[in-house]
Amino acid sequence: MGENRVLVVSATGYIGRHIVNACLEQGHPTFVQVRPEAARDVEKVQLVLSFRRAGAKIFWVSLDDHDELVKLLKQVDVVICTVSHFHLDEQYKLINAIKEAGNIKKFYPSEFGTDVGRNPHIPPGDKLFTDKVAIRRTVEVLGIPYTYISANCFMGFFLASFAQLEPLSKFFPPRDSVVIHGDGNVKIVWMAEKDIGTYTAKSIDDPRTMNRTVYFRPPKNVLTMNEQVAIWESKIGKALKKSYLSEKELFAKYIQDEKHSWLTRAAAAHMYEIFHRGDLYFDFGPDDLEASVLYPEVEYTTAESYLELFV
Repeated sequence: MGENRVLVVSATGYIGRHIVNACLEQGHPTFVQVRPEAARDVEKVQLVLSFRRAGAKIFWVSLDDHDELVKLLKQVDVVICTVSHFHLDEQYKLINAIKEAGNIKKFYPSEFGTDVGRNPHIPPGDKLFTDKVAIRRTVEVLGIPYTYISANCFMGFFLASFAQLEPLSKFFPPRDSVVIHGDGNVKIVWMAEKDIGTYTAKSIDDPRTMNRTVYFRPPKNVLTMNEQVAIWESKIGKALKKSYLSEKELFAKYIQDEKHSWLTRAAAAHMYEIFHRGDLYFDFGPDDLEASVLYPEVEYTTAESYLELFV
C-alpha cells in the first residue's frame, strides 16, 4: 500500500493515464487534476470516469486558478506533472503554487524522455530540452524536493514506428522496407508506457530517489536498430528491404531543409541525438539510479514481446 497521497497533473494525456493507473495499482491515494476544458472532449471524459471508477479522486481545476490549485495541493504529498511538450511553461504556475502550499514532499516535473541535462541539443528540437532544463533549475533554486524521470524511448512512438521519418506519424512497424539510421549499431533504450507508469509509481515512497534522476534501462530493452529489425523480421517471417540514412543525409534532407514542417525537423533532430549520436546509452556511475535495479520485482515488457502485438 502506497503511503503518500499523489496528485497527477494533466492526467488525461498520453503518459498521464499510465501514471494514474500505476499509482492506483500501487495503492496510493490518487488525486487527478483535469483542465475544465477537457469536459468538452468525450474521450477524455470517459477516461476521467474510468479513473473515478478505479478509485481516483477527480478535481476539475485550471492551472490558472492559483487559489484552487494551492487548496488542492494542500491535500496531497507528492505531485507528478505530465503536461505535454506544448504546455511545459504552465509548470511554472504549478511550481509557484507548490512553493506557496509548502507541504509537498516531492515533485516530478514533466520529463519522462531522455535526460535533458546530460548532452547538448541541436535546433530546431532544442527548445523542448532547454525549457525542461530551465524548469529543473527553478525547482532546485526554490528548494522543492524532486525526482527526475529519464524513461528514454516510448515503445508506442519509437519502437512501433521504427523511427521512420516518412511517414512521420505512422505507429505501426514496416512490412516491406525500412530506413535504418546510421549503421544501425547504436544502442537504444525502449520502454513500454505502462512500465513507465509502474516504475514511476514505485519510486514515489522510495527515499533513494529523493533529489535524484532515475533512469529506466531494463537490460532486455537495450537494442540496436539492427537488432530491432532482425527481431521483427523473425516474427513476420520476411526480410525487409533496407536502406541506410547517414548523419550527413539526415541533416541535409530533414533537419536543415525548411520545406519540412517544424515538427518533422525537430523530430529529425531528436532522432539524430538518439539514433546517430547515441545519447541514450552511456556508462552509469556508481551513484546513478536505474529502475530495474531498484525494483527487480517488476516484470517489465520487453521490446520483443511488444513487437509481438503487431504480428
